[in-house]
Amino acid sequence: MESPSLAPPEEDAAAVEMGEVFAFFDEDRDGRLDVEQFIGAVRSLGHAPTESDVAMFSRTVEKRYDGFLSLQEFVNVMTGVVIPRLCKAKDAATEINHAFKVFLDDMRGGDEGFVSASDLELLAKTQGDALDATSFEWLLRVAKPQDGHVDYAALTASILKGCARSD
Repeated sequence: MESPSLAPPEEDAAAVEMGEVFAFFDEDRDGRLDVEQFIGAVRSLGHAPTESDVAMFSRTVEKRYDGFLSLQEFVNVMTGVVIPRLCKAKDAATEINHAFKVFLDDMRGGDEGFVSASDLELLAKTQGDALDATSFEWLLRVAKPQDGHVDYAALTASILKGCARSD
């Protein structure tokens, strides 16, 4: 008889999701992810690392793991490095939504809960740690613009969905 898991259900779900993503990105089925596959997996799990995050994660994989991660190493790096770094602010959603409101009030004369896709691109590529082109393309896919506009509260919730697992 199989013993029941002692991990909370949300941790089991997160581990299963990480395993599925690992298997998807392990294209040659050698049981390892290289740096490029790892960064793709991070994005696939709902995170939007900046260029500096990508550089830091790449250095971690190269130096600590000789450029390749097994499934267990992948889970360890995700839970010990990636998620804590990308989800470091407990009130990240409040901070992000406030930044959208300030930008829209200052630059566009008002805030109705939406940002244009072109303004989103301006923000993403010029403010804070700028997103590279690949990360911005991912952001647009997550944002799902409607008539050229993005509901920024929904976007923020989508981006931070992976952070709830680490709190």
